[in-house]
Amino acid sequence: MTYQDICREIAGVIDSHGKRAFDEREARAIARILLEDVLGFTLADIYGGKQIYVSEEFERAFILIKQGAPVQYAVGKALFANRYFKVNKGVLIPRPETEELCQWVAEDCKTAGTILDIGTGSGCIAITLALETKAKVTAWDIAEEALMTAKANAEALKANVIVERKNVFETNGDERRWDVIVSNPPYICEKEKAHMESNVLDHEPSIALFVPDSDPLLFYRAITRYASSSLNKGGRLFFEINPLYAKEMEAMAEEEKMPFFFAFPIFLVTFANEEYNNTNNMESIKHLFAQKLLEVKAIKLQPNDPFTWASGWKSPIYTDNRKTLAYPELRSFVKQELVHLIHEEFPEANAVAGVATGAIAQGALVADELLLPYCYVRPKPKDHGMGNQIEGTIPEGAKVVVVEDLISTGGSSLKAVDALRKAGFEVVGMVASYTYGFPVAEEAFKAANLKLVTLSDYEHTTAIAAKTGYIKEEDLAVLAEWRKSPSTWKQESK
Repeated sequence: MTYQDICREIAGVIDSHGKRAFDEREARAIARILLEDVLGFTLADIYGGKQIYVSEEFERAFILIKQGAPVQYAVGKALFANRYFKVNKGVLIPRPETEELCQWVAEDCKTAGTILDIGTGSGCIAITLALETKAKVTAWDIAEEALMTAKANAEALKANVIVERKNVFETNGDERRWDVIVSNPPYICEKEKAHMESNVLDHEPSIALFVPDSDPLLFYRAITRYASSSLNKGGRLFFEINPLYAKEMEAMAEEEKMPFFFAFPIFLVTFANEEYNNTNNMESIKHLFAQKLLEVKAIKLQPNDPFTWASGWKSPIYTDNRKTLAYPELRSFVKQELVHLIHEEFPEANAVAGVATGAIAQGALVADELLLPYCYVRPKPKDHGMGNQIEGTIPEGAKVVVVEDLISTGGSSLKAVDALRKAGFEVVGMVASYTYGFPVAEEAFKAANLKLVTLSDYEHTTAIAAKTGYIKEEDLAVLAEWRKSPSTWKQESK
């Protein structure tokens, strides 16, 4: 048997509805996981045509896959946050978006003393947080198989997690207090089954997936009510949610008097016993995005070895936000947070324009998410063809929100705004991924009577860089001087 043989057999699997269970791409991915996780093959082994000797374990897993089972159940484990977790039909297979939830909690709650995970399943959330924070972590579930699996995973991964049988609908008398509560509860309505993959419906536990059509917020409401009385002052409740019911979640949080914000389109964070507003929300987003830009090297800081820009300016910072497009999770984060800014600041917008060339892709992603018409604007009209400066078609007289990737002096960004206005469009505002915060840019936007809102900026970047040790504290003064007068600043190389 060869790798190609396995791929062909998997691609030929028919599900319970008489359809192909896996396409060719999925078949290749499943075959790789099967060979790597069961037989210990490397990529070189797989693509080098190494002979496959079928073991009993391999045969058993292969049979399950040919019956339509998810590969994680077939091999008995799933990769999550760079760790392998035991999984079985009694627990959900961990999803990538839940890794994002764990990352957010770990980064935002480093000083938390106690964390509670409600509906722990395999224990992936609780165990990840126990290993990546210093908190004392407790995990609740009601299903016996889930409790056993979570305990086994905690022991295997050497995580100090207290696993308890506890029903969130029966918390009377529980007087414990928590700094953080996190949950990824059931949130899929029964009516959504028709649009789901058969390998999920046929194999993953329905108790962990579905809620009644009549009450999609059943678990969220119960958990929020428990959190409102059991979180310590300033405590936080993190949810993974169904995006279809985002507005209903907002209404529920308001009804329960729990201030909230959407950290991602599928995460809702609420706060206990403290006032919270959109300004605080944006501060958190600005720090998080700045950190992500530094991590993927979209931003580089060299206060003692400055870069030289095309303009001739010496600069301690180099920014290339196009790098964010290379990372699916980060790309989605930028898109969704720009969309959130537009909802908050420019709800009247009925068209989107990207500034060429840096923001063409990001603008298109945002317009697609908002289901709005889209165009992009060149720095100047083309000198050939139709001579267009505005490419694309948006409604006559549209109220346009402009998307930009980077604001330096603001000159090129405002040229795009001017072109749109001259074409008869009403520009209601601009959202951008990043700004250096130069005084000259602030004055230019003020003169143009245009509101600018950004995901992050130079100030938050230097602060997070100093906090994480990327730069030294003494570098902050040098970096601040550059922003005051970038055209005349020059830092001598050491």
